[in-house]
Amino acid sequence: MDTTDTLPPPEPTRLRARRQADGRTALRLLAAHPMETGQRIDADGRRVPAWIIQTLTLRLRGRTVLRWHCGTAVAQNPYLELTLRDAQVGDTIEVDWVDSLGRRRSDRTTVA
Repeated sequence: MDTTDTLPPPEPTRLRARRQADGRTALRLLAAHPMETGQRIDADGRRVPAWIIQTLTLRLRGRTVLRWHCGTAVAQNPYLELTLRDAQVGDTIEVDWVDSLGRRRSDRTTVA
């Protein structure tokens, strides 16, 4: 049996995109993920295996605007805050991530 079979499905990535008065769009992103470093020891004295988001991709209107390669130094439930210059109200922003167990999550929001 695959270890991913016993895990709950990944929670939705929380996204909020708001157009600001200066014409830029503020994007906030929260990815629910434990981000285990592989260095923690559990109650039984065994090392907890590494389990991290490896790559996070952000697309605006289908065009990749960010590709983030995460490492073990990233905290649990990574939070990103970005400013986009050419996002317009109604545009679609999509985020996809893949973790070290091969699990994937895709979510989208619309610029408000």
